[in-house]
Amino acid sequence: MAMQTTTNPASNANQIQTYFTRRLMTRLTNELVFAQWGKKEDLQANMAAKVIRFFRTNQAVASNIASLTEGVAPTTFSEIDLGYIDCTLLQVGGLKKISDILQGISLFNWVKENVDILGEEMALNADGVVRNALVAGILAAAGGISLIGGSTGYFNRFAGVRNTGTDANDFATLYGFADPNMGKFTRAGALSCITQLRVAKIPKIQGSYAVAVSPAVLQDVRLDPQWTLAAQYNGEKLFKKEVVSIDGCKYVEADNQFIEKNTYGTYDQTGGIYTTLFIGRDAYGTPRLLTDKTGSSPFNPSIVILNKADKTDPLNQYTLVGVKAFWNATVLWVGSFSQTDPPRAVAYRSQSTFN
Repeated sequence: MAMQTTTNPASNANQIQTYFTRRLMTRLTNELVFAQWGKKEDLQANMAAKVIRFFRTNQAVASNIASLTEGVAPTTFSEIDLGYIDCTLLQVGGLKKISDILQGISLFNWVKENVDILGEEMALNADGVVRNALVAGILAAAGGISLIGGSTGYFNRFAGVRNTGTDANDFATLYGFADPNMGKFTRAGALSCITQLRVAKIPKIQGSYAVAVSPAVLQDVRLDPQWTLAAQYNGEKLFKKEVVSIDGCKYVEADNQFIEKNTYGTYDQTGGIYTTLFIGRDAYGTPRLLTDKTGSSPFNPSIVILNKADKTDPLNQYTLVGVKAFWNATVLWVGSFSQTDPPRAVAYRSQSTFN
């Protein structure tokens, strides 16, 4: 004798409902870190400008100090050169469209959800602009740059590769390692990046260099016995998302790192070459977001919600949700300086054993 169940007879399945929970699961998000280290300046309303100019004086030169002859006034005078770098701001924005029927029958508040997503997308875009500016700026140094004192420094470095001065060749060597252990991130490689910054006299950020490192690369950092012996994990963290402090650097986990595949200098998320950035003070400049001295800047990020009928939507059949900002980033080691100004960051490319 058959038993009546949820599936017998088959028509019973028509009365079984699906319960929809109104609580959305946590979506994937990115750890974004680059905005915290740049030199920030306000661009206020009524300034009649869309360019921020960052100024810097020339480096000190020992030869400007000379011996004096008793009773004879010096006749040679030195001057201070004032160089500058311009950051031209660009307007960026995103837009989403939601139908009135969806809003009327949906379990979820799609205006709120779209506002949240747009905010995250704007932050991800801004983080990528800084990242790309740093990578491109170091790339423009063409592998080597003459420093004060006649030394030559390399600000693009490659794990497991002795720098030849031709970055594209060194990248090809790194990419060609069949075993990722040959091209993984090591403390020795990190020390070469730190030394590069110190030889170039790049100042630190609150006493430390900032290092933005991918989780895939951080795995090799944590597995390196030299790191586990020397690293100090601090209770008080200096930077957002800081995970370790060692060798005068604060390592910060970042999800939006520059990745290459087989083409040097071209971002490719599917690649296996990760760029870890060692960053000194004033490496890049950006406008200050969200606040300024007057609180009335028209250039701060803003959310726009259009939910009223107009000539383009006379029956009010959809809502537009948008976000916009006036923003950009530029590296601060190029410009009209009288002396060669070295990059204030080092890009260290490596493979990862995680792959």
